[in-house]
Amino acid sequence: MIIHNDRQEIEQALNYVEEGMQNDMLKITTLIVKIIPLAVLCSMTSLVMLTGTDMLISIMSFAGTFVLALAVMLGMFRTAVNSTGDVAVSLIVA
Repeated sequence: MIIHNDRQEIEQALNYVEEGMQNDMLKITTLIVKIIPLAVLCSMTSLVMLTGTDMLISIMSFAGTFVLALAVMLGMFRTAVNSTGDVAVSLIVA
């Protein structure tokens, strides 16, 4: 049977372990986020080296189309919001 003081010490130790794991996971996540731009650059460079610029142009046109669609959607959303900040019901249903 666990004595009350021992139980509190165990809970405190588990809290320290949990906080330590959270800090470690945050450091790992931060490191990954810092490395992602380099990984994308390497991936795009590899793509161009293997397939030529034609594939890169195709991917960039797809990305441009996607960004344009997002801009159009944002414009539609902004026009649907009136001065009070209410969203038009037709936009939500459609």
